[in-house]
Amino acid sequence: DLVTAQSFVYPHRLESGESEYLFLVVSASGEDIFIKVRQKGLQLEEWFFGSLQAIPNKLNQGANTLVEYLNTATNLEVVLGFLDIKGRLYLKFYGSPKVVLDRHGQLLDPLEGFSENQLISGNLLEGDKVLFATVQTENQDNRLESRFIKQLLSSDGESLEDEIEMYYQRNNLLDPVAVVLIDKPVTTIDQLAYGQTKNNAIFSKLSLKFSNIKSKLALIGLLVVLLIVGSIFLFNSFSQKQLNNQKQTANKTNTQTQNNSYEISNWPIFLSLDLIKPNFAPKKLSNSLGSLLLLDESQQSLVLLDMTKKTNTILAGSIQLGNVRDASLYTDYVYAYSEDKGVSQIDLNTNKINVIIKPDPEWGYIKSIYAFAGNVYLLDSIKNQVWKYVPVKAGYSDKVTYLTDGVKADFTGSKQMFIDSSVWVLKREGEILKFTSGNKDFFSPAGLDKPLKEITAIYVSEKEDRVYLLDAENARLVVLKKNGEYYAQYNGDKFKAASNLMIDDKAKKIFLLEGSKLYQLDLR
Repeated sequence: DLVTAQSFVYPHRLESGESEYLFLVVSASGEDIFIKVRQKGLQLEEWFFGSLQAIPNKLNQGANTLVEYLNTATNLEVVLGFLDIKGRLYLKFYGSPKVVLDRHGQLLDPLEGFSENQLISGNLLEGDKVLFATVQTENQDNRLESRFIKQLLSSDGESLEDEIEMYYQRNNLLDPVAVVLIDKPVTTIDQLAYGQTKNNAIFSKLSLKFSNIKSKLALIGLLVVLLIVGSIFLFNSFSQKQLNNQKQTANKTNTQTQNNSYEISNWPIFLSLDLIKPNFAPKKLSNSLGSLLLLDESQQSLVLLDMTKKTNTILAGSIQLGNVRDASLYTDYVYAYSEDKGVSQIDLNTNKINVIIKPDPEWGYIKSIYAFAGNVYLLDSIKNQVWKYVPVKAGYSDKVTYLTDGVKADFTGSKQMFIDSSVWVLKREGEILKFTSGNKDFFSPAGLDKPLKEITAIYVSEKEDRVYLLDAENARLVVLKKNGEYYAQYNGDKFKAASNLMIDDKAKKIFLLEGSKLYQLDLR
């Protein structure tokens, strides 16, 4: 939680069918900085597109509010931008972010000559590419090299993720980086005019008139790459082509009714888990970076599943981990909780198992464990607290309370904890509690055709504004926005018997766990 680099891209579809884009790239250092940036980043979309102010006013207000909110952060770099359907780009920046415009092979700096208190605007031409990057580092040697930036600008988009990851590994870099690439592809061979402003600037202050350039194309592709703490890379891709492909390949036996309600009649089996081990029937799931962790408490078996190759590894059992009650996967590490051993960490690269947090007499009853942004969180249903452990040089810190002083919570009957930028707690009676930055946050489902009944499991997307609730009694999967607003629902008999679920945002898949079967559905 001490360093972060994050990017957000929000496409906004107009009645004409065209899309405009709001994007934000931030890097900073500070206490709980990841959660603070994440929280504000997710709030920005609703406010920006809901406001009736002019674009320049919204950019100024949005950027100023963000910077003011992060006033205790150090090494702050911010780029807030908006791209309209005519290809006009508006920018507001703070600090020294890297912004490079590739115009027919010539690399230009649109921010040159401007200070952070100025709003900048200009027209993108056909074939233009713009790269925005913020790197959270105090070491200038760790900045992205100019030659590498040129390589990224020549990327076809689909290879962007791999190129950045290889660059970081090759240079042994650990600092988080956030990158947004805007690509305006060429579809005509006509010679293009260049924009001219006062002093021949690439972009102009908003008070200056940019020359009228006739551009026939709106933005087609917009890719965003989010690389988070250490060498952890999380990526979001917004591509109309991908969306169209998903629609074309959707299973025709599953039908859509009104109000984004889908009737599921076909249930493809992704994997029979008893092939891993006889009678293997896990109920606990945790996923990270293309892998799925499965815990069968009755057999005391912990298994890691590669979702792409469908290969599995039995990691450990009760001999190594004790009486395991819950486990969480975060990048290359598994964190397992047991009453007798406390919290054990499994390094998936070396297969070493170490006890990192010993049982604490001040604990009441630990119901759930979750690893997030390198930290370990334990939900205590008796002490009504979330204990937080932060990585330090010697291992992990002593426990601290996640909930802010004076914040009271009732975790009695809690079933599951999930963490994105907030802490979500599912209780036995179906109540859902949400906490952000240690304070109680409002969450109330709204817009459903019938009330929620028995909620078996919850899944909260880190990348998307979505909360998934497995409503067993109503035999459905309910999808809400993170403000509680209804988004969609899936109806089918297997939702009634399922014990857990996992969502793969990148592959656009729903994975449903029922006994020893793992089903796979298309995410609409």
